[in-house]
Amino acid sequence: MTLSDSYLQDKLTKLTKKYSNDVSSDLYRQLLAFRACAGAFIQKAKDPQDVLNVIISLEMSVCFPDVVTAYTIFLTLPVSVASNERSFSKLKLLKTYLRAAMSHDRLSDLGILSIERDRFSEVDKRKVLEMFAQRKARRVRIPQA
Repeated sequence: MTLSDSYLQDKLTKLTKKYSNDVSSDLYRQLLAFRACAGAFIQKAKDPQDVLNVIISLEMSVCFPDVVTAYTIFLTLPVSVASNERSFSKLKLLKTYLRAAMSHDRLSDLGILSIERDRFSEVDKRKVLEMFAQRKARRVRIPQA
């Protein structure tokens, strides 16, 4: 996949601003020079790890230190869907045999309470219970004949 130079420059500018302590503003020029020098090797690379291995094996890390740093940052960033997995894990714990007949809305609400238990622990449960009881007490009762 070939990126346009303006798009690449824009993304690299954002990267250099975010990681200004690690990568210099010279990254864009280094990447263009690296692409010109090792374009054939890059085309054969299957993933970013292969590109980094090419840089190291050809001993180009001295010439392109910011490119090496950028690839290292990219390869070490944590990529996770743990929050989604955690949600499904909680739902699985909640939906036991006894709760199988529970409505979808109630099960969903219990799931949210379980997932957000840190925030739920801060809620004054007695106050919520009193508000609920007051609402139920306002119902108009029809006298039985």
